[in-house]
Amino acid sequence: MDTTTLLMIGLIVCAGAYFIASAMDGVMGADGFGTVPNMVILLVGGFLGLYLMNWIHIPLGDPTMQAVAGITGAFVSLAFLATIKAIASRLGY
Repeated sequence: MDTTTLLMIGLIVCAGAYFIASAMDGVMGADGFGTVPNMVILLVGGFLGLYLMNWIHIPLGDPTMQAVAGITGAFVSLAFLATIKAIASRLGY
């Protein structure tokens, strides 16, 4: 792929992450992190999901499997961090 295509895909992914983060901010309320931090967590979690799938040698040849791995990593990371924050805030930290 050329540079322009990669930049456009990156911008589309960031815009999608922003809209999903905004929706998740409304759903999670006080247990969330805000729109922009949620977006950053979703983006980093998506890349982490893809990296971990490659690290444990699960074949990701199909673009559908790559999307599933990225989305799963994004939401698992957001849910994990929100759970840690909720537990810590209820314990007084």
